[in-house]
Parts: sequence; structure tokens; C-alpha cells
Amino acid sequence: MGNDQDKELQQKVTAYRPSKNALDKVKHIPLLFAVGISGAGKDTALRTLLEHHPNDYSWLVTTTTRPRRENNGVMEEHGVEYYFIDKPSAERLLNEGAYVEANYYASNVYGATIAEIARGGQEHKILVSDIDVNGILNFVRLGMNVKPVFILPPSYEIWHERFHRRYGDALDQQDLRKRLTTALAELKDALDHDYYYLVINDTIEETVERIHTIAHGQEAERRSPQAIRLIEQLRADITRELADA
Repeated sequence: MGNDQDKELQQKVTAYRPSKNALDKVKHIPLLFAVGISGAGKDTALRTLLEHHPNDYSWLVTTTTRPRRENNGVMEEHGVEYYFIDKPSAERLLNEGAYVEANYYASNVYGATIAEIARGGQEHKILVSDIDVNGILNFVRLGMNVKPVFILPPSYEIWHERFHRRYGDALDQQDLRKRLTTALAELKDALDHDYYYLVINDTIEETVERIHTIAHGQEAERRSPQAIRLIEQLRADITRELADA
């Protein structure tokens, strides 16, 4: 697609709303979404959750128009990490009203289809996925049966170590500033919206079991004072790092 076509596609994504009839088919299906700043451990937490409780959960495979990537030497698989589609296919899904929600990010279309969520309903499992803050907001606004979990590192020092171990020398200064700025925005979103369950990722075992209780409606406290203070401290420390970068 050319620049004009990309702009038109972006406008179409921004204006997209699923039909009421389509939503009514899937609004009752339980969804568990995790978000967190890069390096907080959300991918490990969700992967471990699926391993520990395979009868309770199923991965929600969303669509993307971005190319497949290699992660730790392993190429992503179609139908596993994502359904990899081209932009004309994404536009067709938009025209057909096939998405529950769609986002345009970094010149690509991401979205969850009604058919994929319906699949989870047929399996009688809770569908899980990692998703960005904009995607979660879309699901909440649509009145979906969603529990959004915001996973936090236990401290700035531990997060800083994880973050730089993960990316190493692959980040130049521009990339580093971009990721730090994104982390700041995501943490602000966690403070601004009380629909998040805030989970501090001290140990993976404790984190997974807490997410499990949240998914089954057994978690009483969404936003502990400790988690709020941690977010505020992380934002202050990341702001300082940005100033020094």
C-alpha cells in the first residue's frame, strides 16, 4: 500500500466500530488481558499461567499486518503468536465488520476478531493475551467481559536490570528514549484508570497465582497503596533516566 492508502486504512481503523449484533455474540466470553512496561514480565507470566492451568485458559490469537519476527532464534508462527495477514486482508476484515476491536500502530493494523473470541467461548475457557493500553480501553468501552491486569516490576532497579539484559546493545539512544517514553505513558495509564488490577511481579509463581485468582473473580483488592506508590516511584525514576539519556 502507498502512503495515501495507508492513511485511508488508518482512518478506517480509527472509525471502526463493531455491530451490536456481533458484540452480543461474544460480550459474555471471559477475557484476561495483561499489560505492563517492557521488561515487567507479562509475557513470562501469561506463558506460565497457560502452562500451570491448561484447562482454564486459551491464548487469544490476534491478527497483525506486521511481518513475522525471530524471537530468541525462533521464527514466529502463523496462528500461534499472531495471524499474520496483509493490509488488504485487514481492510477486508474491517469492511466485513469482523473485528471486535482494531488498532493502527507503527504503520500496521492489529485486531481481535469476533470469530477468534467465539472460538474461546466454544472451548469454555478464559481467553488470555497481552495487549497495549489502547486495546484494553477499547474492550472496556465496548462492555466486554474483560479483566485487565497491569503487571509491575518490583522495583526500578530490578526493572532496569531486566530491561537492559533483554535489549542489551540492540538499543540506540533514540530507541531507548522511545521505549522509556512509552513506559512513562503506560504507567500514567495505570494510574489514570481504575479498571486495572495492579499486580507486582515479585516472583513468577506468586504473580501467576494472583492472576489466576483475579481471572476467577476471587481477588478483592485491585489497587493496593503499595502498587500505587510503586508506579509513582517508577515514573519518577524513569523520568530521571530520560533526562540523563
